Amino acid sequence: PVMLKASEGGGGKGIRMSNSEDELRTNFQQVSNEVPGSPMFMMQLCRNARHLEVQIVGDEHGQAV
Repeated sequence: PVMLKASEGGGGKGIRMSNSEDELRTNFQQVSNEVPGSPMFMMQLCRNARHLEVQIVGDEHGQAV
């Protein structure tokens, strides 16, 4: 399973779990409609995790922290 998430979503908005290619196609449209114009990313689902969030800040020179 994978998670599809809009980077500008929040509070459960713009995030969907997909167990198949058909679900992913449907969820892509739903996320696109919930958070129009937001970039989206897909990640492998981490089962039994309570909360996992990673943020990376970078600049135009490729420097990141």
